[in-house]
Amino acid sequence: MRAEFTRDVSRHFRWMIINGIVMVVTAIVLTLIPGPNLIAWYFTFRAIGHFLSWRGARKGLKDVEWSSEACKELSLVRPALSLHGHDRRTRLREIGIARPETSRGLRGACVRGET
Repeated sequence: MRAEFTRDVSRHFRWMIINGIVMVVTAIVLTLIPGPNLIAWYFTFRAIGHFLSWRGARKGLKDVEWSSEACKELSLVRPALSLHGHDRRTRLREIGIARPETSRGLRGACVRGET
């Protein structure tokens, strides 16, 4: 998990810098052309998106304590996938809405990180 976040931090940082540089260059070059500078806006949007992704990956890497644990509800899905047609849909629906005393079905059943 940490290796994936480390990879995401470096990837999003790299693309944030690249898109930021392209945004500044296109803004300067295309300023003389009348009308909206859609190309610079596109790279601005991408730079901001990568900034937010980079910040989230850094937070996931540094501020969140991750743990792995078996999830009973998800372990029931694999055998259900070997069923055919209607039986499979019915079984997956039963697993998805099951409400044992210890969980809330698949929604919220397997929490992986806490701040």
